[in-house]
Amino acid sequence: EHEDKKDMQTIIKEHINLGLIEPGVSAYSSPGFLVRNHGEIKRGKPREGLVLSEKKATIAVNKIEFLGILIDETGIELQEHIVEKIRNFPDVLKDKKHLQSFLGVVNFAGTFIKDLAKYRKDFRPLLKETESSKWKWEEIHTQRVRELKQVCSNLPKLAIPQDEDELIVYTDANDYRWAAVLIKRTTTGEEPCRYTGGLFSEQQAQVWHINEKEFFAVWKAFKKWPLFLLAKEFILKVDNTNVKAFLKKMEEFEANSIMLRLRHLRVNLEELDREFGRLAVNAQVAGQVQRTDFDIVQTTIRNSLVASTALWNALQEPIRKASPSVMSRELREQGS
Repeated sequence: EHEDKKDMQTIIKEHINLGLIEPGVSAYSSPGFLVRNHGEIKRGKPREGLVLSEKKATIAVNKIEFLGILIDETGIELQEHIVEKIRNFPDVLKDKKHLQSFLGVVNFAGTFIKDLAKYRKDFRPLLKETESSKWKWEEIHTQRVRELKQVCSNLPKLAIPQDEDELIVYTDANDYRWAAVLIKRTTTGEEPCRYTGGLFSEQQAQVWHINEKEFFAVWKAFKKWPLFLLAKEFILKVDNTNVKAFLKKMEEFEANSIMLRLRHLRVNLEELDREFGRLAVNAQVAGQVQRTDFDIVQTTIRNSLVASTALWNALQEPIRKASPSVMSRELREQGS
């Protein structure tokens, strides 16, 4: 079966390179083919499509349950038994393993939770607990558990992007956390498709300049949703003008082989209205940083692989050395 998968990947790649097919952002745009007798393929008979097990596959249905997720043509939602498992945890957790178990289930629901890192932050000291240290559960931890239970009891149904939908990525970062949301824009408005976010390590939080943190949020979002972002043009919205400046000039930075192969692709940059409130980013990205006067930048990305590679290269030095990068120092000097 492993060889069958490799063969299919080779065939698909060849067809893409020839321009006969193109990647789709929706699972509903790619029909599968049923082969009733898998042994026929092993005996050398030509196959006509993807191999599906008749016993294991559910075909021609409008709704499926898969690994705790309920999927239909209108979107995805977390199954009730996962939510119930979260609610069944006590408000006061007894030890580190108990906390890890709780957070493990919550993390499973993370793609539905806006700014999950905000709730996780207060648990970080407890996760560092060792055998020699004393378990110290406080009221703030009980409060966070209750808040997470409440949030998970009212999770949204997330939309599935279609080929014709305009995709928007909102990102933001503050001193200790970052957040991002993937939005699809249709004729009827904007709908959330996925959430992601995380905490900076203590070293990153202390050493990295805010520009690097904003870059990191964008890079993590690109890395999180390649299925949606590699296949089509999308819009990036971020409240940091240095991200725009960097992406616009990224070809001036040292490029690796991936960027050289894709150098014919470009990033189209556009200024967006400065009125931050009109964008309602606070409602879209809960990891907001409170500011009173700054620009909102809209960046149209034609290929997230190029932009993601450039951002990763820029972050390598501070990640390796835990010291501000040359790029970050230059940006700080420009802003001073």
